[in-house]
Amino acid sequence: MSAVAEMLARAQSLFGQAKDILLKPDATAEELAQAESLKKEAEGLKARASQLKEIEMAEAALPQPEGQPQPEAGKSGFKTWGDFVKAVTREYTSKGRERDSRLVEFYDLDELAKDATGRNGQKDMSGNVGASGGFLIPQQTYSELMAVAAPLSVVRSRATIIRMARRQVPMPVLDQTKAEAGKAAFFGGIDVFWQEEAAETDDSEPSFKQATLTAHELAGYTLVPNSLLADAETSLTDFLGGPLGFPGAIAWAEDYAFLRGSGVGKPQGVVDAPCTVATTRTTGGTVKYDDLVEMMSRHLGARPVWVANQALKKTLMLMAGPTATNYAGAYLWGNPAQGIPDTLLGYPILFTDKLPALGARGDIVLADFTYYMLGDRQAGTVDTSTEEKFRTNKTAFRIIHRVDGQPWMKAPITLADGSTTVSPFVVIAA
Repeated sequence: MSAVAEMLARAQSLFGQAKDILLKPDATAEELAQAESLKKEAEGLKARASQLKEIEMAEAALPQPEGQPQPEAGKSGFKTWGDFVKAVTREYTSKGRERDSRLVEFYDLDELAKDATGRNGQKDMSGNVGASGGFLIPQQTYSELMAVAAPLSVVRSRATIIRMARRQVPMPVLDQTKAEAGKAAFFGGIDVFWQEEAAETDDSEPSFKQATLTAHELAGYTLVPNSLLADAETSLTDFLGGPLGFPGAIAWAEDYAFLRGSGVGKPQGVVDAPCTVATTRTTGGTVKYDDLVEMMSRHLGARPVWVANQALKKTLMLMAGPTATNYAGAYLWGNPAQGIPDTLLGYPILFTDKLPALGARGDIVLADFTYYMLGDRQAGTVDTSTEEKFRTNKTAFRIIHRVDGQPWMKAPITLADGSTTVSPFVVIAA
């Protein structure tokens, strides 16, 4: 066991002892003082473990001196995703007796005190043979998995990625909600003034709010036949690491949350975000040309894309053009000879099954996702169990992906006319 793991295990034990004392209804003053002492000792160990972990990570990131022999191939990292998964499997099946030195345990230092109360759900499946949070997916392998996921996603490839070194990261956000005619709200309280030369400048101060990114856990689970585990690494890589494996499942689930999440225990989606502008639908149950124009008039952003429910493809292909032009009575979008275009009114359009049904709020979205903060913890873990499905000769795998997301703005922006509100995220109401 590493020094960090030993410190954390000791701290967890001390937290547990303190908890047992505090739960006693007849605890004496001396016992309560002992509980406080145990708590302080545990917190000290936790802080030392955190510092040691940060030092080890910084040391590992240092470039190797010139002329120093490089590690042999395969010694410093895993060749493939399948190679990594097999190493994790051997760790659990051997009850920790066949430890692969390349495996790195994951400990969430921020959650250690909560884990001490028995709230760590990740321990249930594997019996905590290895780490308290599974084994970290190597950075190169993690990057390769997310590269597979990116083309399957609407939001990830277009959002502003915030790499999270810890479970929670506070982010300053400009307060852009103050409405005052003749002044722009884009600059968060910074005002500019016309003045005479050498005159004293009026004061202005930026107004900030704070948003907190919290790395929520997205868990993926699957069963693998033991015959496949005994097969070549490439088979396991294709089965678990391809678009129809863990990366594809993660990409779909996180994308759904980035679009429709409630923000409670998961990312805040743009469809129901407080900063999203909702326009009024001209005709219930469908989308018409006038609706698209209204959405464009309320949109703010330099890189907008349309995201529409798959069912809207037919509606858009049969949409009639504006009546006051030469397009009257003709189809506005699509050409029978050239097929369906990849833009709508000049902006790229994407179709997905992750938006609400046709006629519901958010069946089509006009968004600039550069205004969306995607907090990527980059601490994916894998753990496994050979006992859960022992009778079916299968091994259970679970992957934990830690991520958060929310719009960078807290509310729509009011323009200088004092009344018009705009946003990087616009939907049509039901």
